[in-house]
Amino acid sequence: MCERPGDIIVKSDEKGAIIRLKDVARLELGTENYNSYSRLNEKSACTIVVYQMPRSNALDVAEAVQNSMKELEKVFPGDLKYDVSLNTTKAISVGIEEIIHTLLEAVLLVIVEVFIFLQDWRATLIPLLTVPVSLISIFTISRRSRR
Repeated sequence: MCERPGDIIVKSDEKGAIIRLKDVARLELGTENYNSYSRLNEKSACTIVVYQMPRSNALDVAEAVQNSMKELEKVFPGDLKYDVSLNTTKAISVGIEEIIHTLLEAVLLVIVEVFIFLQDWRATLIPLLTVPVSLISIFTISRRSRR
């Protein structure tokens, strides 16, 4: 169990100055039971939960946390390891990939269908150009309305 997570040393220098986690972060015990223990693969563990702030990008937050953990791992004692047991942004990444895949399929189908029925490349270019313009316009308008 993490006795005092706020006392974890984040950085120290040659002069003896120490920066602790409680100096740079707000730490909260988020459970109703103060006697909880963390275990991973039947070994004692310390759980650190990271929540994204409102209006932040979940993928950017996850990437920043992973990069920070990779940097911190370099200064961990030899017997200390970290593991990410739950990363909720994987569903977001897969969803984005699926959306891009579906969009490309839709554009390809529109091109083929319009060309088959109209049999004119010039007429096929019109929907080919209007679909991306419409999507870009919608995203621009929706982004401005959220501000």
